[in-house]
Amino acid sequence: MIELETKDKRWQEMREDLGERLVNGGFIEKRDEKYIYGNRTFGKVYGIQVINGTPSQISIEGMSLQFTYDFSNYELNVWGTAQRYAGASHSVGELVEIRELLTKWQQDWEKRLDGSK
Repeated sequence: MIELETKDKRWQEMREDLGERLVNGGFIEKRDEKYIYGNRTFGKVYGIQVINGTPSQISIEGMSLQFTYDFSNYELNVWGTAQRYAGASHSVGELVEIRELLTKWQQDWEKRLDGSK
């Protein structure tokens, strides 16, 4: 199981990879970098925040719904409301796709990290 440290360089790489996967899956849009002023940060590029609140759990904030994903049991929890986004919703199928994307991302990184030991 993956355990994360907040300031770990590996976490930065993992977060960038997740951002690209969410873009490729059609869940978010990557912003054109020519319109990003100041420092190029993950939040400015992808318009979301991916936070590792505990070593075994991440939160994805800034999409139409907020998500928490647990590495220990592959569980995706949806929390909060979409009040800021009038008419925003996800079908059950889309939530399953997001969970599958996160699970595949986790498994790919576990393989990569196991190979580096």
